[in-house]
Amino acid sequence: MFKNLRAINGARVSMKRSDERGDVKVPHIAQHATGNRWAEQHEVIVIDAFEDLDVSADKVSPFNRPDLKPLVLSDQVVSSRWVRTQR
Repeated sequence: MFKNLRAINGARVSMKRSDERGDVKVPHIAQHATGNRWAEQHEVIVIDAFEDLDVSADKVSPFNRPDLKPLVLSDQVVSSRWVRTQR
């Protein structure tokens, strides 16, 4: 379905709900690992990665995020699709 598509793998500040301990932060390393596994399973080529660890995804446009903006505006990106993977 996604074979040969190119992707940018990103990480941001992310919280996961946990009944035992309350909200738990999901480390950026784990987010990248999850994204890479998803890409491998769907035969998607990861061409770059970004980390916007101090930026709220709900409050800041992709065009204003420090690490993501250059990738979004590059000539390699012709379309974008945001995928939330299970953490």
